[in-house]
Amino acid sequence: MYERERQSVGVVLTLHGIQDTAVVAHHADTDSAVVSVRIGRALIYLRERQTAVTFAKVWRRHSMDAARLPRAQAQRAAQDAGGVLDAGVVIDAQGRPPASGRLVRPPGQHSHLRIQLGRVVFDVRDLGAFASTQMAFRDAEVLSSSVLPEPRSASRREQAFDQAARALPPVGDTNSRSPRRAAAVAGAAPPIRRAPSLGQGWMQ
Repeated sequence: MYERERQSVGVVLTLHGIQDTAVVAHHADTDSAVVSVRIGRALIYLRERQTAVTFAKVWRRHSMDAARLPRAQAQRAAQDAGGVLDAGVVIDAQGRPPASGRLVRPPGQHSHLRIQLGRVVFDVRDLGAFASTQMAFRDAEVLSSSVLPEPRSASRREQAFDQAARALPPVGDTNSRSPRRAAAVAGAAPPIRRAPSLGQGWMQ
């Protein structure tokens, strides 16, 4: 049986010089809240706080590598017979996409830094490009903490139930060091601890 292969698209954004950036909150205080990060003609929508934290963290982690980049590097215009194609990119991100980076040091050439966020690669060519882009993601992290909704309360309830279950003594536990204690455990059931109150403040 023939099965079609799934397609995937990767994007490489080459950054030269100080970037034109903007960080904006949309539909604040609603379930549709989102924070957008615009870097040049690339627009990234962050829909969860953890996404903003993940992206900002990888840029901070490579600050020392960025110190090896040249301060400024002239951008060479891409020219061909058909002219120049200036494309825009729109990216939708949520959860914790894979985030990593590495410094590339080709012999006889300037170093450049490659930051990968999911399927998007930022090829950072100089210090100005790194500093301005890092600041945009840092601002997005700060803004998301007050605009984007908190993680779903279901996970908190599950954690609370797990903690309550661990607090109860194990059923049929006869691995006691003392014979008297083993007999006491076998003869009398241990008291059942009271479950935590399901008040409104605890559920939130």
